[in-house]
Amino acid sequence: MIKRQFLAALLFLSIQSFAQFNKGQLMINGSAHYYSSKYNTNSNDRIEKINQQQYSGGVSLGYFFSNHFVAGIDGGVGSGRNKIENIDTMRRNYNLGRDNNSWMGAFLRYNQPIYHSKFGVFLRVSGDYELRKYTSKSEYTFVNSPTDIYTSERKGHGYSCSLSPGLFYFVNNRLSLETSIGGISYSLFHMKETSANSFDSYTFKESSFNSSFSISSIWLGVTFYLGKNKNESSTTETNKE
Repeated sequence: MIKRQFLAALLFLSIQSFAQFNKGQLMINGSAHYYSSKYNTNSNDRIEKINQQQYSGGVSLGYFFSNHFVAGIDGGVGSGRNKIENIDTMRRNYNLGRDNNSWMGAFLRYNQPIYHSKFGVFLRVSGDYELRKYTSKSEYTFVNSPTDIYTSERKGHGYSCSLSPGLFYFVNNRLSLETSIGGISYSLFHMKETSANSFDSYTFKESSFNSSFSISSIWLGVTFYLGKNKNESSTTETNKE
């Protein structure tokens, strides 16, 4: 019951918000994301060690065609590393994968300041063209046997779209800090995989649909606003009076 009342109050305040954005302004945003996970599992005399790391960053430029809606372009790069090691009484398997990608596209964003506060919420929809490359190296070592090494590479291109909500905080009329925790996304890629051991290659399509809202998916960003700001002008006039 308390949770429902809180959500209703938040909605009421956001609907009555005053405009801190103005039509004709420009928005420049830079954001970054980092994810790290490391854990071990033990079962039936088998040990599995997993270590994952992901980095990404992007820049977007938008134009306010109304007091709340922004349309613009964006782009960014990302990289990741995934290490998996399996050990049991008979063998040891080790895999190291590296992922690199870059993207460029367009976005539409709705900003809603919360009534008489420095906080606000936004909803962002984006569509991007993306290049992706993934390399993998695997080592298999059996008892009293030499180590077998296999390497492969995947390269491709495709499209992705996403829907993500977020929260921003005004440091002043020209600068805000923001965060977005997860969202909904869909991607479709045309990939080609080549194995260095067999010299074989094949092409395939790879699609995915993801829905993730967790602290591990957090994005942090900084946004600058350029152009005429009516709130800033009003504040200056009030101070003169």
